[in-house]
Amino acid sequence: MNLYISGITLLSIIFALLSIKPIITLKTYLWRCFFRYKYNFKLEDNMKIARLRNRLSLALLSGFCVLLYQCNLFSFKLLNISNNLLQLAIIFGIILIYIIIRSLLHNYILKHKLEQDKYLVISNLENTFFIILCLFLCLSISLSLAFTNDVLIIKNVILISISFIYSIFLIRKMQILLFLCSPLLSILYLCILEVIPSAMLISIALLL
Repeated sequence: MNLYISGITLLSIIFALLSIKPIITLKTYLWRCFFRYKYNFKLEDNMKIARLRNRLSLALLSGFCVLLYQCNLFSFKLLNISNNLLQLAIIFGIILIYIIIRSLLHNYILKHKLEQDKYLVISNLENTFFIILCLFLCLSISLSLAFTNDVLIIKNVILISISFIYSIFLIRKMQILLFLCSPLLSILYLCILEVIPSAMLISIALLL
């Protein structure tokens, strides 16, 4: 690992340590939002907590990208790139483009069809579940490392963890959409806003 990668990793660890206090503040909200979709409306009503949630999600993003790089979840076989820093930069770029595309889709499709508070619940739901994902990854990886150092096993644990949290995220988003829209529109919105962009991201990770 070169000096630049080490520096970015260290910076991500610092961000993670600085995030401990916000996580403690948010833990009750995160727990309830995970199990009850209607609690996401209550979280969004509390502007202070919602802003803290958004800042925390942003702070954890760099560490998540470093984790994707460290565990080789992007193969880079097609591009045949051996430079570590360039690989990490590409991962950051792909994740940022994914976030921007989802944000634009939400803005274009839903912003003018829903009231502002309801729109924020749907558009910010990924921030809540991204934090939950990072916490779940910390727990699952720590437990795995207690029993094995096998990189392939750790990689599979990460993939299973991401799949599990993302599945719960889709269920909660569908529940919120059904609460606000008709069933047909809810399915259509979910496919356009989440399933298609995520399928594109997975395809890029596999084919890159």
